[in-house]
Amino acid sequence: MLRVLLFLQKILDFFKIDIEWSEYQSFEEMFKTDILNRIKQIGLELHFRNSFKGSYYKAWKLITRIQEWGFKVWAVDHNYDNNYNDTSNPNFKGLFCCSNVYFINTRFLRDFSMSVEM
Repeated sequence: MLRVLLFLQKILDFFKIDIEWSEYQSFEEMFKTDILNRIKQIGLELHFRNSFKGSYYKAWKLITRIQEWGFKVWAVDHNYDNNYNDTSNPNFKGLFCCSNVYFINTRFLRDFSMSVEM
């Protein structure tokens, strides 16, 4: 898909990625191209587990790299409905396994504000 998007040179309004732990490698490939310059918004399901050493740092690092491309986080929601709870107590949700992180590309903010004014 990345090759097709690069070839078409289109602007994407919204890019949703939920690929069960493969988001890290996928973004590494995207960082090697200019595709992020042509995405207005990203919805990313970001996976991590307390039992995986360094996975919170890895998630933070990915968010930081996306922000370096001109994106700002505008919303986050956490997924507690999972099998990765850090507790055996079924009444306690424990830590979440993933979060949906929504980014907006600041390069396109003018486009968003103009559509609101109309």
